[in-house]
Amino acid sequence: MMKNVLLGTVAVLLIGVAMYRFFRGKAEDAPPSGGLTFVCSRCNLKFEVTYAEWDRITNDRRLFKVPDQHTKTLLIKCPKCNDFTAHKYEEPEPPPPEGATPPPQ
Repeated sequence: MMKNVLLGTVAVLLIGVAMYRFFRGKAEDAPPSGGLTFVCSRCNLKFEVTYAEWDRITNDRRLFKVPDQHTKTLLIKCPKCNDFTAHKYEEPEPPPPEGATPPPQ
């Protein structure tokens, strides 16, 4: 009797481990194609960093700088200047169409 309980417990445990290993990587979405756009504040070069490069950069402290502890700005090396002057590029907001009411302040 005790032997059957022990064998059943081991079987359930092995099935659980097998299911975990089979399904653990399947739920993650693939990273989107393309990358992140950066612009150099010194030479105005716009360049793209792939998501794989971004992971490598953010995991190695020598590849980025944080100019101020109170900001969320992250500077990476510009490929042209070879200095930490490139920051994430944000598209400017387009102007409202002609005759549109201004947004509330």
